[in-house]
Amino acid sequence: IRLTSNPSRATVEVDGFYVGCTPLMLASPEGDHTYEVKLRVDGHKPWQGRILRGPDLQHLDVEQVVEGASAKIAELELDASGRFDFNLSLEAE
Repeated sequence: IRLTSNPSRATVEVDGFYVGCTPLMLASPEGDHTYEVKLRVDGHKPWQGRILRGPDLQHLDVEQVVEGASAKIAELELDASGRFDFNLSLEAE
């Protein structure tokens, strides 16, 4: 999964662990595993969500979590290069 953000250089946590800053590459979730993801960058509201396996190996679903409720915001499709692209615009505070 190629994860990018606007603005770039957002810190990324996956399953509670710091994994780097955007842009970055993440391995796709295995099997039924769901990634719990948080992005933060100064001057912008933090983003929290989930990346989970879609209906087949060619798709991933992205959910945003707000105040404990989640909603599907994107379905990522495997591209010709064999990766998923997800670009997230973070809201200014």
